[in-house]
Amino acid sequence: MSNKGDRLLVGERVKIYKRGRKQTWTACFYWGGKHHRVSLRTRNEKAARRQAVALEAELIEGEYRPSRQVTKEALPLVTVAQAKDEYLAFKRSGKFRKKSQDKYTSAIREFQMFCDGIGTKHIADVTLRIFDRYRAKRSAERAEKTVHTELVILKGFFKWCAERKLVTEDPLANETFVKPRSKPKGSPDLMQVNQVLSQFTGPRLVALSILAFTGMRAGECQRLRYDLGDVDLDGNWIHIVSREGEDKTKSGDSWKVPIHPRLKKLLEIIPKSKRTWFLNAPPSRQYPNGDHRHNMKHLTEAFEEALGKLDIPAGRKNNGFVLHSLRAFFKTHCVNEGIPREVVDAWQNHKDGRRETASDRYYRLSDEESQKQMKKVPFGDG
Repeated sequence: MSNKGDRLLVGERVKIYKRGRKQTWTACFYWGGKHHRVSLRTRNEKAARRQAVALEAELIEGEYRPSRQVTKEALPLVTVAQAKDEYLAFKRSGKFRKKSQDKYTSAIREFQMFCDGIGTKHIADVTLRIFDRYRAKRSAERAEKTVHTELVILKGFFKWCAERKLVTEDPLANETFVKPRSKPKGSPDLMQVNQVLSQFTGPRLVALSILAFTGMRAGECQRLRYDLGDVDLDGNWIHIVSREGEDKTKSGDSWKVPIHPRLKKLLEIIPKSKRTWFLNAPPSRQYPNGDHRHNMKHLTEAFEEALGKLDIPAGRKNNGFVLHSLRAFFKTHCVNEGIPREVVDAWQNHKDGRRETASDRYYRLSDEESQKQMKKVPFGDG
């Protein structure tokens, strides 16, 4: 251990020493013809040496930024884990959907685990070089689209840290992440959809038919309420309602879709009962009364298994169809059969404000026209 006032040479250009009442380690060096002094914000000698080594590497490679110099207002010693927890609490206060919260939690937790693994404890110690190492690691492990999503989340995280003065400067402030191009995934045709539906009966047949003949998302189908009248057979509408909490839709909007005659035949034979969800899963050990909503994960597995039995490509790993492909089938089939795209977009609540067209801005679909167009779609009789 060093004594008070000792200056220890780390590498060839950086010296470290204890300074101030709290005996915080400080680094000093010459850069650009001037003497610089930078607080390392730690009282641990090993941690100070690690930072000094990283600092010298930046000096040698020309990546050092003078803004790292200590200011009169010292930064708080906040760990990456603490910053993560505070940021996620901040995001939760904004009433993010649970799925979005899980995505943010997973992305930042992965980064925290990486920092722990390389010995970077405090958020203020994260540099662009550390981030580059993490980016390279994730790119080797995950799909391009997944990595892009995580990088965007981390950029927002560090911006938040900088605004709350947890870091001297945002290391990602000048970083831009190009969104990867979406690759056309294709969709099953009507014959393939009919083949798959023929493999099912009961609640699973109803669930898959709703997805195929309304174009809604699986989560939207799962959250349909029986007790609140989301499925209105008399009015011939299915209402996708955005409710607070876990039942909030992806866009936060509510809309409705006409019920196609083929789908209505199925829905009309479902017995009336006092239940919460429109689609209840079969009884299980945890829910012996069968009063819980349909499990979409199990439906996904059954759907891909049925595809496999029919020798139809199934699963993303096999570049095949997944449950979400039924949403693509609905749009493709409707548009190919002459239904105006603006009408189909309204049924699926498809919006893209970045590429807004005149029809997006001015077209309004009346209830009468919506019902009329749905009856035109040739889904067949099953």
